[in-house]
Amino acid sequence: MVVVSLRPATLLARATNLTPSTQRLQRRLGRRHARVLRASGGRRLNHWFGAPVLVLETVGRRTGRPRATPVVYLRDDAGLVVVAANGGADRVPAWWHNLESAGRGSVVVDGSRQSVVARVATGRERDRLWRAFAALYPPVDDYLALTDRNLPVVVLEPDPGSDRQRRYARGMDDEHPSPEELAAAQAEREAAEQARARAADLDEEEHTAERRADKAHYLREKLEEQRQADER
Repeated sequence: MVVVSLRPATLLARATNLTPSTQRLQRRLGRRHARVLRASGGRRLNHWFGAPVLVLETVGRRTGRPRATPVVYLRDDAGLVVVAANGGADRVPAWWHNLESAGRGSVVVDGSRQSVVARVATGRERDRLWRAFAALYPPVDDYLALTDRNLPVVVLEPDPGSDRQRRYARGMDDEHPSPEELAAAQAEREAAEQARARAADLDEEEHTAERRADKAHYLREKLEEQRQADER
């Protein structure tokens, strides 16, 4: 019989993955966590059970809408390391579906945003990174006993194309940029600004929808209490 450690982070992960309703709650809490972390410049809610947290920004592979997810990460010479664990659930986390499909995204760490490309660690590198990640965040070892799903160890590296365009735009590169390269850098900046604006708008829309849902739930409870009082 497999005995699963009763670490608080493990118990919470399992509790929020039990039913569709708790999974929806998990997503709502994740969106709020990402909002607070970004809005505070990385000063608030930047750790989860002692481990550092970044905001991973992706684009929904089906909806095309920007998504922001708080994820525990390990800072390594290889890059920023995350694990697509989803609390040991059998479901692959949506952020990994999106990131794997696009191959790239962005991260917000300590209040700074950076474009990244993703790759899956394999072999000895994966073993080394898993041990280092588990030393930082021990509950990840528990997840192995909770699912038969392979848990990808994902390395997020700086996007070299994005960095080169930014260097051109700032006049930092030794070579003189071509008009096409300058245009690409300008287009990237505009796209990043538009994505941030869309994300802010969607955050506000989701926050408003959540407040309305909470109010509706409260009213239903009060009506039910009144009905039961009337029956008595």
